[in-house]
Amino acid sequence: MSDATELATINEFEKAATDRIRAGDIADFRQAATKPIIRAAALRRLALSAPVCGIRIAGARVEGDLDLSCTSLPAVILSDCDIAGKLDMSNAHIGALSIERSRFSYLSTRGAKIDGPFDFSDSGPLQTEAWIDASKTFIRGGVLGCRAKLK
Repeated sequence: MSDATELATINEFEKAATDRIRAGDIADFRQAATKPIIRAAALRRLALSAPVCGIRIAGARVEGDLDLSCTSLPAVILSDCDIAGKLDMSNAHIGALSIERSRFSYLSTRGAKIDGPFDFSDSGPLQTEAWIDASKTFIRGGVLGCRAKLK
């Protein structure tokens, strides 16, 4: 699929998120009546285009497996989000990582380097289980997991 075709297929929320993130802002959808759907593939394309402030989204539903393994990003912030697929950040270099107040199933940071905080406070399972695999992850900043409900 060509880049032009891929760009033509992004939905209005993915476009809004892309525009806000490229402007250095947080794509904040917390005031929406329902969480808008943003496909993992659209977030991966955006992450690979090296946004200056990283990926920062609040109040959305991420559909599909989000593969950010082996990437280098200033931040990955997915606050108040429902993350329906696997979130893979193995062997990535991340400035800060947060899934605070989000519901998810599986997060892997295996072998990653996180320079700042890793925050999964108030997070919990989207369905029945929520797993974090942080084996061999080097975290220079603090780890915050207050009130997280992991299984």
